[in-house]
Amino acid sequence: MDEHWEILSKTLILDRYPWLRVWDEEVRLPDGRVIPDWTRLDMPEYAIIFAVTEDQKVPLIRNYKHGLRSTAVNLPGGHLSEGETPLLSAQRELLEEAGVAAPDENWTFLGKYVANANREAGWGYYFLVRNVKSVAEPDPGDLEQLELFFLPLDEVRALWRSSQVCDESTAAAIGVALDELRGL
Repeated sequence: MDEHWEILSKTLILDRYPWLRVWDEEVRLPDGRVIPDWTRLDMPEYAIIFAVTEDQKVPLIRNYKHGLRSTAVNLPGGHLSEGETPLLSAQRELLEEAGVAAPDENWTFLGKYVANANREAGWGYYFLVRNVKSVAEPDPGDLEQLELFFLPLDEVRALWRSSQVCDESTAAAIGVALDELRGL
């Protein structure tokens, strides 16, 4: 069942590195059929973090997402910098966006997931971190204007089911984290 498609040719049709590359691939399927124009997206890897404070609150971010032309609720997270491990990226992003941190032993890797398996569209590394503490003022950078808020853990499920959480990476990370926490 794990039969790979053969890439016959590959043409870069849009290059907006480091944010996006769009490739047109000519591929041959295992049955011999050829698809002349399979589109593949190459997007940066990212980390997304479900954090829980000592008093069982979850830092969340409400900010404008231009692709949506709307405001959405998200977990802290962002793209991996060149040469950065997923864990270091997650720790950096959590500190920048929420101003909280925790020792390495409080971190649990929840998995690596792709946004769109047919087109790729970016791999996400999901983390759960327990007992985070406020250590700094959030400093998300010059392009991000965000509202940081803390929601009690027992209210996160209702928010997760609401239309305010519309980003699939955030929704998936919340679900995986809640499942992990339920196992405790």
